[in-house]
Amino acid sequence: MRSSLGYLKPYRAALAWGVLMLALTNAFYLGVPLMIRLAVNAVRAHENQTYLLQLVGMMVLFAALTAATRIASRIWIFNAARAAEYDLRSDLFGHLMTLSPAYYRDHPTGDVMSRLTNDVQTVRAMWGFGVVSLGNAILAFVSVLGVMLYTDPLVTVCAIAPFPLIYVVGQAMSRRMYKSQRAVQEKLGALSSRLQEDLGAIQVIKTYGLEGVRRAGFVAGSETLLKENMEATAVRIQLGPILSSLAALSMAILILFGGRAYIHGDMTEGDLVAFSAFLARLVWPTLTLGFMLALVQRGKVSWQRLTQLSDTKPDIPEGSGPPLPASGTPAHVEIKDLTIRIGDRTLLENIHLELKPGTITAIVGRTGSGKSTLVDAMCRLMNIPAGTVFMDGRDVTTLPLASLRGQIGYAPQEAFLFSTTIADNIAMGYGG
Repeated sequence: MRSSLGYLKPYRAALAWGVLMLALTNAFYLGVPLMIRLAVNAVRAHENQTYLLQLVGMMVLFAALTAATRIASRIWIFNAARAAEYDLRSDLFGHLMTLSPAYYRDHPTGDVMSRLTNDVQTVRAMWGFGVVSLGNAILAFVSVLGVMLYTDPLVTVCAIAPFPLIYVVGQAMSRRMYKSQRAVQEKLGALSSRLQEDLGAIQVIKTYGLEGVRRAGFVAGSETLLKENMEATAVRIQLGPILSSLAALSMAILILFGGRAYIHGDMTEGDLVAFSAFLARLVWPTLTLGFMLALVQRGKVSWQRLTQLSDTKPDIPEGSGPPLPASGTPAHVEIKDLTIRIGDRTLLENIHLELKPGTITAIVGRTGSGKSTLVDAMCRLMNIPAGTVFMDGRDVTTLPLASLRGQIGYAPQEAFLFSTTIADNIAMGYGG
């Protein structure tokens, strides 16, 4: 599977447009505080009303342009994230189709579904909102600090002194968030597996009157998930108050040093008001930076779970030989000295069998004797040794899986109907 950023690469043009819109958003926003500064200074200097109306009109224009470019940036970036999500989910589903039935016997279906839904959505949120938050934070700090430093370097340095603490706090909190979020995702997968199992076996549960027992187990799993979620939330919610306190501390420092600069004539009333607006502009990127750190940790956990899924190698290798020729005549099947072992268990041993074209063969035996295993081996629904099963004289391990299974009609013991018509279910697999 591609890397996380690799899924965004095909949409780099859309992301570039989105980042450009973010840059314009921050550039246009600067016009609002600058117009406020001119307006305050104009009032102080008793300028005429026409000049003030012009400044107000410019403020409205800059505000409108800021809103328009902000909306455009989200459209470009979020659409790219949605498209990348589609590619990721398609790749994962395609990979799941290559895995053998043994994988699904060993891995709960609910956990697999949780990965393809909850984890994929979390990664998409990291791609979309994460890019917007990170890009906006960087551009906001660069643009706003540039204007502030140009106006008064000393006051600027003093006012933003608390902001480096954001990185220290964020790094400390992110490690805790990663551990707590991983526990949440694992518990969610386990609960999804239990729910899928109960719904699939609802007839058995009702037949034996096990509703109370299964409900108690589900409630216990839900309480465990709730506990993990509350612990993860307790870690995440600490970021907001901490970062808000740092923003309030910056404003207090501005009043102290900015007020002193105004008293000494180094700053005008307009400069002081504009500085307050600039610091307010940095509050939201600072707050979203904390949320983004939490989102990135959740995204890392989800991406790791998805990578574990995609890194699972099919245990049935694809045949490298040419496919079987399409034919409407029955095939000649031979089984020679077939032995299948899983761990220390022997499922089949030294099986010899020949199925001649046009004949009917019944395989009988007690439960667990290996009848289904033998049929699965013929269809290569499980891994078998080379040189043991032949179809029309060719070793089935050398045949492409689609070619082999396309020649076989197979009715499994467990009845299953797809959500389509009866005719489609009967013809399932015929002609693609």
